[in-house]
Amino acid sequence: MKRLCAFDIETDRSGEALISGGWAVDTADPEQPEKGVCDAKHVGDLIEQLSLANVLVGHNIIDFDLPFLLKRFPAVMPAAVAGKGIIDTLYLSPVAFPRNPYHHLYKDYKPYPLSQNKPDEDAMAARRLLEDEERVLVDLPGEARSVLM
Repeated sequence: MKRLCAFDIETDRSGEALISGGWAVDTADPEQPEKGVCDAKHVGDLIEQLSLANVLVGHNIIDFDLPFLLKRFPAVMPAAVAGKGIIDTLYLSPVAFPRNPYHHLYKDYKPYPLSQNKPDEDAMAARRLLEDEERVLVDLPGEARSVLM
């Protein structure tokens, strides 16, 4: 069974300093993934989860999360992500939901829009979004699906 790790990082407003990271790893029970969160001092916990996974999932991880981590942790991140499947739900959204191509994560844990993000909850939201995208994309021809996912 492939180990899927959805993850997210939070940075300061300048986008230069890591504040926290979070992950959700699929388990035998899809309703109860293994979740975790770490502060910047313990980012090794997040990197370990990425290393153990076969597939990495997140929302905007191709343009933000992965480049950020690769730049700041060049000694360990290249090996942690080498050979992994990478699924960015931000890129799948316009294909799955063409009438709503700029699909945002639904963050139902936030009492109001400007409240603090929780990276483990955002990782879960990315995983739920991927499930929604999979339900729509399953109807595409197999060849097209293999390119997208």
